[in-house]
Amino acid sequence: MYTFLIIILVMVIGYYLLKRFWPVIIRFALKKMQQRMQQKYDQAQRPKQNYSEKHYRQKQKNNTDHLGEYVDYEELD
Repeated sequence: MYTFLIIILVMVIGYYLLKRFWPVIIRFALKKMQQRMQQKYDQAQRPKQNYSEKHYRQKQKNNTDHLGEYVDYEELD
């Protein structure tokens, strides 16, 4: 019987604490979630910018790489 009363008392105290601190817990969780989403967004934006600049430079640089060596032919009469 003593154990049953302890369990009931813990449940009542837990319910009271949860009810009392629920807004604080929600605010904290939402703030953390917002920070994580912001970090993911920032990380997703950085590589795209770097990739597009790098890709553009490589595209300009490698345009003539597949053509081979330049040979100047003379015209014969």
